[in-house]
Order: sequence, then C-alpha cells, then structure tokens
Amino acid sequence: MKQWIDILDAVEITNNRVKPFDGELRYLATGDLIGDEVNGSIVSVDYENKPSRADLLVEQGNIIVARMQATNKVLLIDKSTEDFIVSTGFLTLQPLREFDGNFLAHFFRSDIFQTQKDKYCSGATQKAINNGAFSKLQVPSYPLNEQKRIAKILDQADALRQKRKQSLQLLDDFLRATFLDMFGDPVHGEMFSRKPLKEVADVYRGRFSPRPRNDPSYYNGVYPFIQTGDISNSEYRLSEYTQTLNERGIKVSKCLPKGTIAIAIVGATIGATTILEIDAYAPDSVVGITVNDKKASNAYIEYVLRFYKPIFIARAPETARANINLETLRPLLIQIPPLELQNKFAQIVGYLEQTKQKMKTSLAEMDNQFNALTQRYFG
Repeated sequence: MKQWIDILDAVEITNNRVKPFDGELRYLATGDLIGDEVNGSIVSVDYENKPSRADLLVEQGNIIVARMQATNKVLLIDKSTEDFIVSTGFLTLQPLREFDGNFLAHFFRSDIFQTQKDKYCSGATQKAINNGAFSKLQVPSYPLNEQKRIAKILDQADALRQKRKQSLQLLDDFLRATFLDMFGDPVHGEMFSRKPLKEVADVYRGRFSPRPRNDPSYYNGVYPFIQTGDISNSEYRLSEYTQTLNERGIKVSKCLPKGTIAIAIVGATIGATTILEIDAYAPDSVVGITVNDKKASNAYIEYVLRFYKPIFIARAPETARANINLETLRPLLIQIPPLELQNKFAQIVGYLEQTKQKMKTSLAEMDNQFNALTQRYFG
C-alpha cells in the first residue's frame, strides 16, 4: 500500500565534487539535457579549463535532477553516462537500499514531483531548489517489488510515446529529403531559374497601431490575433492562437487571409514560418506573404523559407530586438520550378500533414494515458 515519506528516506544527496584529473571528461550542462535525453553535441573538458559549474561527479545508478524552477530535466545515470561530470545546476542523488532508481526517476519526471519542487524554489533571478528545501519534499513509498512493477509499466507506456515521436520525426526527415530530391538546394542550387519573392507573392507587414499595445479595450473579441510565438509554436500550420481582437481592435490591425504564409521578423522567433489555416490579424512583427497561385505554391514557398531561417538570423542586426524587414524579403531570389512540380510537392505536403495530424492525435492520447498512470501511482 502506498504511503508518503520524507525524500531523504529514499535518496541521498551525493554532492561528490570533481578532483583533479588527466585528459578530458564529458561535461553535461543543464542545457545539454532535454527532458531525459542527452544532447548529442555535449563537449569534453580538461580539468584546467573546465567551467566552474562543471563540478559534480556521478556514477551508475545516480539520478540527476535540475534544480531550476519550471525545469523538468531528470536523468538516471547508466553505463553510457557514468563518466560524465555534471553541472552544479543539478542535484545528484543516490537511491537508498529499498528504492528502485528507475521508479524514482519516473516520479521525479512527474508533474506531481515537479509541482512540489517548484513550490520550494527560491532566488532573486533564477529560482532554484537548495538542499535544505529539497529535504522538505516527499515521495510515495511502495515495497521494492511493487516499485519495479510500476517502473516497468511506465517504461512500456513511455516507449510507445517515444516511438510515436520518432515516427513524426521520420515524416519530417522524409519531407526534407523529398524536397531536396525534387528541387535541390534552395539557397545555393541552380536547378531552376530564380525570381524575386515579390514577383510571385504580395509581401506586406501586419499592423497593430495602438499605444500602449496592451490596452485591454482592443482585445477579447472573436477575431484571431496572432503573435510571433503563435507562429513558432504552430509547427508550420497555424489554426490555434492565444489572443483575440474585438471590433475596435480590428480597425487598427491588418488581416492576413487563410492560406497566407506568416513569418516572424523580430526577436527570438525571427524567421519562423507557418501557413495560416484561418483568417487572422497580426501586428507589424509579422510579415504576410500571399502567394499568387498562378505562379507558385504557398506550400513550396513556405518550405523554401525554412532553409533561409539561419541566414535571416545571421543577417539580422545584433541588437536587443534583432529583425528582418520587407527590404530583405521582397527582393529575395527564390528558385521557381514549374508550377506543376510545385503543386506535386504541395500534394505530398498535404498528405504528410494529414498523417502527422493523426499521429499527433494518437500521441496526445498516449500522453493522457501516461499522465493517468503517473497520477494513479504517484498522485
């Protein structure tokens, strides 16, 4: 039967500091761990030149947990990662004798634990949990054989989710390979003649003129109002939004019709693109590209622009509000293949988008089932 116990009755904070060593060791910073997956490009460091935060040793069976608030990063150290040195931004934990590491790792990844942890985080800038606050947390306690059974069930459920995510990535990889096979390198290739973007599309900025911009009298109506964050979160097809305008708001904004390519031109989302699946209003941080369907396909043009995103970022002014503008986009020379070929690619995109949507729906169901399981065992 489940009961709750103090966390230090289940794990020990190891806090083993790095001692002088020869050669190089792989250093895992907090940014190198995405959820429970290690970034493949982590660096190796020697003792003399290692960052000051690279100061914790781990061994097989340890669990590392990111200290920062609203940061769910948890890794069970195995044979492939036992030679890491890790950042002091992690707690390094050793399960005690009657606790299974895999069971605890699942618990630490759960929303139930993360909510507990966040409650006790403190700090003036980046809030994080310290050792004293960590000791106030609790964990569910089951007999060891029951812990192993629960961990096995969660492993199997999570494996299904990971396979679905891999399938989605394979679809993206397939589409990229298909594009390159049909059209070559869109930036440097010479398979087709080039034309300025403005010759195949109307390129214009969104608009939202009120100051201050957060004046509530313009919002909370029935008209979608998209921001750069909506574009970057849309996964290239936008039908969802976080804000709306009312009748007063649309008089001082600009509508981008369904089918328009929207591109973010400022800040951290610079160069992010999407195709609108709804009519939507947008501010001047968004450029609309309405493609002339007698000259080009919006699916083709949007996909080409994905390849230019790193170039847009590199060329943007190095200021706090980096941006690109119409003078960058309108004369942009783009390869324009025969329209029939572009439309063929658009059909492939349409089919894959339908397949992806079904997979995403299935993945959402798997996520719900997995969360129900964690609630059942940890709630």
